[in-house]
Amino acid sequence: MRILRGKHRGRRGCGGELESRARLSSRCDLVRSSTWPKVTGFALLLAIVFAGCRSPEEQLAEHWQRAEAYRAAERWDAARIELLNVLELTPQDARAHFTLAETLLALAPEESRAPAEALMQLRRAVELAPEEVEFRARLGLLELAARREPAAREHAEFILARDPDNVDGWLIRGQAAALRRDPAAQIEALQRAVELDPERGSARVLLAQAHLRRNDFEAAEQQLRALISRDRTTAAYLHWAAFLVERSRSDEAEKAFAQAIAVASSDTERLEARTRLANFRIAVGELDQAEKVMLEVLEEQPRNAALLAQLARFYALQGRAEKAEAMLGQQLERDPGTIEPYLALSQLYAYTGRRSRAFAILDAALARSPEDEQARMLRASLLLSDTGPQAVERRAEARELVEQVLAQHPTSPAALFAQGKFLLADGAYSRAARQLEQVVAAEPSTNARHLLAAAYAASGDDVRAVEQLRDALQADPSSLELGLDLAELELRLGNPAVTASWTVRALARRPDSARALLLAAGAAVRLGDASKARESLRSVLEEAATGVPPVPVSKAGAGPKAGEVSKTAAARTKAGVREADPVPAEPKSLLGRLLRRDSAAPRVRAAELLLDLGDAERARQLLSDELERRPADFRALRAWIGALGATAPESEVSQRLSEAIGADPASIAGYALRAEFGFSSLEGCKGDPCAALAEAVEDDFATVLRLCDARDSARPCSAAERASAHAGVARVQRVRAESMLALGSYRHAIDLASGVLAIDLELERAAYLEELGRSDAARDSYTRVLSVEPDHALASNRLARSLARAADVSPADLQRALVLARVALKRDPESSEYAATLGHVLLRQELPRAAAAAFQDSIRLARTPHERSEARFHLARAQDAAGDSDAARAELARALDEADSFPSREAALELRARLGR
Repeated sequence: MRILRGKHRGRRGCGGELESRARLSSRCDLVRSSTWPKVTGFALLLAIVFAGCRSPEEQLAEHWQRAEAYRAAERWDAARIELLNVLELTPQDARAHFTLAETLLALAPEESRAPAEALMQLRRAVELAPEEVEFRARLGLLELAARREPAAREHAEFILARDPDNVDGWLIRGQAAALRRDPAAQIEALQRAVELDPERGSARVLLAQAHLRRNDFEAAEQQLRALISRDRTTAAYLHWAAFLVERSRSDEAEKAFAQAIAVASSDTERLEARTRLANFRIAVGELDQAEKVMLEVLEEQPRNAALLAQLARFYALQGRAEKAEAMLGQQLERDPGTIEPYLALSQLYAYTGRRSRAFAILDAALARSPEDEQARMLRASLLLSDTGPQAVERRAEARELVEQVLAQHPTSPAALFAQGKFLLADGAYSRAARQLEQVVAAEPSTNARHLLAAAYAASGDDVRAVEQLRDALQADPSSLELGLDLAELELRLGNPAVTASWTVRALARRPDSARALLLAAGAAVRLGDASKARESLRSVLEEAATGVPPVPVSKAGAGPKAGEVSKTAAARTKAGVREADPVPAEPKSLLGRLLRRDSAAPRVRAAELLLDLGDAERARQLLSDELERRPADFRALRAWIGALGATAPESEVSQRLSEAIGADPASIAGYALRAEFGFSSLEGCKGDPCAALAEAVEDDFATVLRLCDARDSARPCSAAERASAHAGVARVQRVRAESMLALGSYRHAIDLASGVLAIDLELERAAYLEELGRSDAARDSYTRVLSVEPDHALASNRLARSLARAADVSPADLQRALVLARVALKRDPESSEYAATLGHVLLRQELPRAAAAAFQDSIRLARTPHERSEARFHLARAQDAAGDSDAARAELARALDEADSFPSREAALELRARLGR
């Protein structure tokens, strides 16, 4: 007989003791040969004995049979136990490892460790059966989910090498390309997957999303239309509806939502579709219809706490808080034993600013059910949001509540969600992301996705943040807050056209939204539309100066026409809705606050954009006015210094900085800015005064770190702020030629940083190592960057060039350099530097004619005479190596005539002397 107690498994023998398989077999033989008393009392004992005496093969078959039966019945935990027993008998069974992984994934929402354990089991399955394509495909998908792009790509290539028509292989290849930000390769792979299996709905959804990321709306629509023609499911229609909402095709979206509801095969699907329909109707201003849908759903599910809270908030947004209270009171009268109406009423009071009543109602709920998980987590949320004089004590109480719930329910989504908030508040962004990923896996709500997006963005992973926001907006397209957060992230990612489309939608609803107008201006600057940028800035500046929202400017496709308000705005005005504007100075969402840790007043951000437009004089005027009102506004002060440009008088800037720091001596931004300005004055500076300046700059960076250490958990420094300060110290130490100290400071900075900042600092440290002649160590740094981002263009280029310059380089390293150089050039085909690197590698491989072609590309792409002369010199080297001395002499003449100075000018003169004129 095989039994399990807790997490410990063992084989029980005939006498009930834990025994080896050999000893068990021996004792069973003894039992079979013994003469046992024929007493009725021994019947059950005999049954147990002989149950434990089956052969291992029989036991194995029974465990497999039970495991499959449990899996068919979706009894995943029981199936897991049987599969663990299978693996105890046959630990090398790859199929058993694979099946256990699949079972663990089915358990994932209930057990937070299940996905990680499943990944381990799949890796073991592939290790035992490396040729099994099915195992590889499943593992590749999990590696994608874990953001391990190189591993996922490796599995995809393995699969496709053996089966070029494997759809999973193409899907994995496509999503791996998305992770390394190669949209062309992503679309190519996903298109192939769709061609191979036109009925695979997930492939079409992924392909449509890839087209959307490139603003190819026609191609995205084609895929989604094909999806719903083949896959008439709720999920398919909801994808189609989300696309139509994004394209502002409201009538078609309404029909898509109706179809999603009509084809729903379960109550859960129907609830999801109707909730999305309600949110859509709110977004388009059909408030009466939205209310009707929510009431219909509530009638079917009267104990749905989330729905109760949503409906109550809906009424509150319209200024009908009394109606919300009456509705919840009726719920309590109808079913006095339930706790859900209490929770919704508490949330309503909190939302409408009546915190004392919110706590009182929540206390009444907890008196009825002291151990209720939702009630305790709602109390923790209220405590956490307190900004009053007792904020620190209340935050500590909230932490204690969360810890209590997690001790009882380690996988509680509500508790993990609250703990994620704490981790974000503490600046532990990566840990917060891992925690919130579990929450989204268990309950993919809009709030959970929004908070996870905040964690990703704060840790520097804007791409994943955008993914979460897009998923959240599918569920709640009415959220202005979500849309503006997405618009801001897209702008940071270099997608101004996407930002512009989202701001158009936001301004159609809220023509006076300063944040939307500033984002629209930022997008227009990036797109080169100066007139559009100035128009948006004019609106912001008029409102900032007068306090009165400007009349919307008429422009086709840019919002309401002159004299009109949008349909949504009209409906909201009629209903009495008043929604606070999430302007940069007071962003509503946590993600908004994290995106703008150094929040700027609208006039300051407008001045920054005017600088981008080349209007330095107007920017200076705005910033001077702002600094008169708020001399310690360090973002305004930074922009003012930038507006002065190279003519900035050092004495005046230093005086302003000192005055601002004196007005706010606890400001980290002030010391960081003064340190940066001081460091810029160190370049080319020599003598004793410069030594004193370097010491002052280092002291300012050290003050930043001291202030960070002194901050409480309510306002922690971000890891990026600490990393930047350590990097500043490293740069000062470089000026002083304190190389060992500088390298140590860089290492501190890199250890603290994450995302793009960590990569940039690693590359900066690597360049310094090259300066010091420590090329091997520099190459290690480049390799570390490429292990995180395999196709990073700059790291690929620098590592390729470093390998090509090495005194003793192996053929394998030269081949690696060639691959890296081509990767860099593929990522940026317009780079003269990258084309030159390819030429250097080819020349080192003794392929001078191929090298000459690469240097000719570098000349064509060069933007300055300095760059062109350098490339011409290396072209002459390649031509000389190919035996074409005449061409080399001519190219050297051009190089020396075109620029008076370039890095290799002396070497060019030497080569000309050797070749003769």
